Amino acid sequence: MAIYVSVFLYPVFVQGFLGWNATRTGLLILPSSFLTGMLMGLNATLLQKGVSPKILVFVGFTAVIGYEVITYFLATPTSGEWDWFWPQMIRGFGFGFIFVPVAGLTLSGLKGNAIAQASGLSNMLRLLGGAIGIAITNTFVTRRFAIHRGELIGNISMYNPESNERFYGLVKGFQNSGKSLPEAQQMAAGAIEGAVSSQAAIISYSEGFLLVGIICAVLLPLVFLAKIKKGEKVDVAATH
Repeated sequence: MAIYVSVFLYPVFVQGFLGWNATRTGLLILPSSFLTGMLMGLNATLLQKGVSPKILVFVGFTAVIGYEVITYFLATPTSGEWDWFWPQMIRGFGFGFIFVPVAGLTLSGLKGNAIAQASGLSNMLRLLGGAIGIAITNTFVTRRFAIHRGELIGNISMYNPESNERFYGLVKGFQNSGKSLPEAQQMAAGAIEGAVSSQAAIISYSEGFLLVGIICAVLLPLVFLAKIKKGEKVDVAATH
């Protein structure tokens, strides 16, 4: 879930609400992917030297949780590339400490055909968890959007001086561009409606990031329940 949902939410948010194109989105995430690849090699070396995979997994998921929490506060209409760059690097660092150690924990103590069966089962569960995670998060974001939109739309009222000022300011601006009063009023109402929907969506997606972080934090202690013999070295070759 952490892997697939973070990849799902990030491009949807920055392209849908910050106006980025696909190239800009991909280039920003590229350095973190390189970092993940480099750290996977480092983790393989650490496992061969006898470092507990539980410790590595804990470090990795702690970084991922940090990324999700930072992104919750970071997701604003004015955030730019450098605002997202370092959180993406934290995410890349975290996943670099997760892939190989988790595979090592999964296959620890197994031999022969059991390794192939466990590896296949692990891959299936990872894909299944990603699909279910995306479905859960998308449903959560959609429902939170409806809630936040209802809360924000309540502030748009003739009795609210600030919303009135915003509305008539937009009407005046559209009239100055050559629109008639009815057209200007209709366009102003549409602009305010769009702003409300955009703000509600931004809040909802930021909560989607936070949801993933909370789930990871709740489930992380389960890592320490995994059974592995003290001093046992994980066979990294078997994780392939």
